[in-house]
Amino acid sequence: MLYGESLGSGVAVHLASQREIGALILEAPFTSAAEVAQYHYSFVPASVLLRDRFDSISRIGYVKAPILLLHGERDRVVPIRFGRALFDAAPEPKKFWFAPEAGHEDLARFGALEAVVTFLDRHIG
Repeated sequence: MLYGESLGSGVAVHLASQREIGALILEAPFTSAAEVAQYHYSFVPASVLLRDRFDSISRIGYVKAPILLLHGERDRVVPIRFGRALFDAAPEPKKFWFAPEAGHEDLARFGALEAVVTFLDRHIG
């Protein structure tokens, strides 16, 4: 199982697209680091300046494992729209779990870990 949080989600998707794993868990994931950078710094060509783009949206389709995406509706670092777009591009089986009151770093307080355990029980046993 691979678990990637925020920037680590880009690394986890990259690894999962190249290796056989049992499950992929992504917390506060994004489509690409370049898109998130451009969102935050719209006044400069931020997406062009990044060397490591962590382009998860182009790799997620190669993942051959069940995928769980976790996101907070109030995430101001990686807005949930990036997680939803990645989820839409992900192959089945997949599940999207979100917490309306959660931000970027507090998903565990809103039940994310319980969602992970339930997902792993269902898909790995």
